[in-house]
Amino acid sequence: LFKPQKKKFILILFSMVVCLLLLLIGVLYVMQANIKEYARAEAASKSEYAKIYIESTVNNIEKTVKEIGIIPVFVRAVSDKNSDEITELLRVIFESSKETRRFIALDTVGNLIAVYPHTILTSQNFAFRDYFSQVMATRKTYISDTFEASLQTPVTAIVISAPILDDKNNLLGVLGGSINLDWMEKKLQEIATEKNEQYFTVFDKYYRRIISPNPDLIGKVVEKDNLIYQLSDQKSIIGEGFNFAGNHMLQAVQKIPK
Repeated sequence: LFKPQKKKFILILFSMVVCLLLLLIGVLYVMQANIKEYARAEAASKSEYAKIYIESTVNNIEKTVKEIGIIPVFVRAVSDKNSDEITELLRVIFESSKETRRFIALDTVGNLIAVYPHTILTSQNFAFRDYFSQVMATRKTYISDTFEASLQTPVTAIVISAPILDDKNNLLGVLGGSINLDWMEKKLQEIATEKNEQYFTVFDKYYRRIISPNPDLIGKVVEKDNLIYQLSDQKSIIGEGFNFAGNHMLQAVQKIPK
C-alpha cells in the first residue's frame, strides 16, 4: 500500500494527466471546427467565383452572337447566302476568344448557310432545334437546352442563339454560338485545388451533368440523394454528401439563373 504522501502525489499526477488530455481534446476539437469552417468558407467562395465565371461566359457569348447578327457586312453576306464570306467573318471572331466552340448560321427555314470551325454535320437543316425555333418565334436571344450535337462524333452542346436582322429589322436567319464546354471545364478546374481533390460538376436544369471529372457521366442525371436536390428556392447550399464515386465529401452548390 502507498503512503498517504505518495497517494496524494499520484492523485495530483493523475489529475494533471486528465486535465492535459481534456485540454488536448479541446484543442483538437477547436482545430477541427476551425478546419471545417475554413473548408466551408473556401468551398462557398470558390463555388461563387465559378458561378460568376459561368455567367460571364454565357453573357459574353450572348452579347457576341447578338452583335454579329446586326453587323452590316455580316447581314449582307447572309442575305446573299455567301457562305465563304460568312465563314471568314466568323473565323475572325472565333479566333479572338476560346469561349465559343463553334458558330453556326442558318437561314429562315433552318437550312445551314455556314459553320465555323468546319466540321462534318449529320444534318443540313436545324429547324427542329430549340435554339432556332425559339429565336424565329421571339426574335430574341435564346439559350438552348443541353443536347447531343449532330456531328460524326457526337458531343454534348449548349447553343446561345440570336436573330440575324437587316437595317429594316427584317429577320434573315439565326446565328448560334455553342459554349466551349471543354474550355469551361479547364478554367473551372483552375479555380479548384486538384491536390485537395476539389473539382466542379455543372448540371443543366434537368440535373443532367454537362461538365464532370468522369466523362462517362456526361449527360446522365445526378443521383436523387445528391445535395443539389435540396436547393429548392435557395440560391446556394453547403453541406456534406457523396460524390459520383461514393466518397463522403463537403459540397457547395450554386444555382445559376437562366
